[in-house]
Amino acid sequence: MGFFDDVLPRADRRTAPERQTVQPAHLGPPQGWVLPTVLPAVRVLARSDNARIALVGVRCWPDGVSLDLHLMCRQLAPDAKEEWGFRFGVLTSDGRRAAAREFPPGPRLGPAPDGSELVLRPIFGGGSRFHRHWEFYLWPLPPKGRLTMVTDWPAEGIRETYTELDAGEIRSAAARAVVVWRDLPVASDAATAVDAGRNGHG
Repeated sequence: MGFFDDVLPRADRRTAPERQTVQPAHLGPPQGWVLPTVLPAVRVLARSDNARIALVGVRCWPDGVSLDLHLMCRQLAPDAKEEWGFRFGVLTSDGRRAAAREFPPGPRLGPAPDGSELVLRPIFGGGSRFHRHWEFYLWPLPPKGRLTMVTDWPAEGIRETYTELDAGEIRSAAARAVVVWRDLPVASDAATAVDAGRNGHG
């Protein structure tokens, strides 16, 4: 018997292997079974004397795109809140709009959208007192033309700022994403959500 065998609790062993399942595409990127195409897209989206909002990565998936935003402050006010209060939104070439705030992302359940509306969801976030970063997932892929990103951060004096990306380039990159496993089963709760969405939209 080794030192750790009777000091640390033993992890329960599974009696059968656990297999990865596929979730509906609107809930988040297919990480774990798809390799995205990464576009070099580092740029400052908005700025003030004390703060910056920057895009530091665009990952293109078969059905959506991840946009990684970083926020930086030179200094914090004495009464600075834990939530920074910035907002992020997108506008597609066909006039559809979607917006999101920082964490928490909100509920993920409910009827699956039919693709006519945009879903913009914060998937991941973290950082430190002077730096925060968020990954926002946009579904479905935007149509060709301009994908306009809109940001503001009122507490830091940053008003609405518009930055354009080439959605055609995003779609081309998404077509090059590599699906590693095509035979994964659909999660049972995912199938229920998809069926509910289909029933809700006729």
